[in-house]
Amino acid sequence: MEWDSFFETNDRNKWPDNEIIKHFSRLIKNKNIDENDYEIFDFGRESGNNVKLFLNFCRKINCIDISKNALDKLRNFYNVLYSKSLLNLIHTNLEKDDLSFLDKSNNNLNKIYVDCTCFQHIDIEAFKNILCKFRDNSNNKNSYLISKSLCYESKNISFRTNINNRDKLIDLFSSYGLIAEKTYSIIEEDFIRQEFLTITVSL
Repeated sequence: MEWDSFFETNDRNKWPDNEIIKHFSRLIKNKNIDENDYEIFDFGRESGNNVKLFLNFCRKINCIDISKNALDKLRNFYNVLYSKSLLNLIHTNLEKDDLSFLDKSNNNLNKIYVDCTCFQHIDIEAFKNILCKFRDNSNNKNSYLISKSLCYESKNISFRTNINNRDKLIDLFSSYGLIAEKTYSIIEEDFIRQEFLTITVSL
């Protein structure tokens, strides 16, 4: 599998993503989120980049990835935290729309879904199904999505990335909830320019 091979040989940065930090921190502050009322679903979280941040604000974090190697690395890196049952590691294939784990989530808790450049690697129709499932799984609770997506790349270097422009992404997210915040960021290195949209949606 493409992603398993990648994570078997690659030790990725374990620092939280800057844009995810900003959006998550403002959401926590503006909505007065209580750690006992929420659970987080962190999608495509690589080697745990954002998990350490989330553990400071929420009692339950579900880490979802298509790569078993990535989850193994996360388990090893956070072995002490994992032993305290704060982390729930879920191996699933989002490309096949396998979201059955959401049906087992705690209906009494509000949800925060976090996508840090994960959903851009799946088919757009599967992406729409995921957003629909998030919305339907809210159960009249307060649920939010924080999503970071690549919207421009001067040279194609990413794994099977479905690059959508800003306006298309904004229209897509608007169909499933109220946009609370959107920011743009640019990375330029090795003569390659990448532009990202990070968005917070109230579902």
